[in-house]
Amino acid sequence: MEDKPPEARIVSEEELIEAICVIEEPAFTAPEIAEDLGIGVDSARQHLYELVDEGLLSMKKPGSRTVIFWLSESQQSEVSDA
Repeated sequence: MEDKPPEARIVSEEELIEAICVIEEPAFTAPEIAEDLGIGVDSARQHLYELVDEGLLSMKKPGSRTVIFWLSESQQSEVSDA
């Protein structure tokens, strides 16, 4: 049986948020999440943008190609209360 390529792995929103919550840094990038979850960078980026749209993450684009994500203030308080 062959392994699926990284882009083909399906990641749930819960799995993504769990991976984000265990990151020790206050901010992270799509490549970091992709590596942690074993998915492609494009897939990770798409998932992260969806969480931004839902208000769970905030983001900033400090350079022409770099995008930094972090938990939104409301999500940070939920994580710290858990």
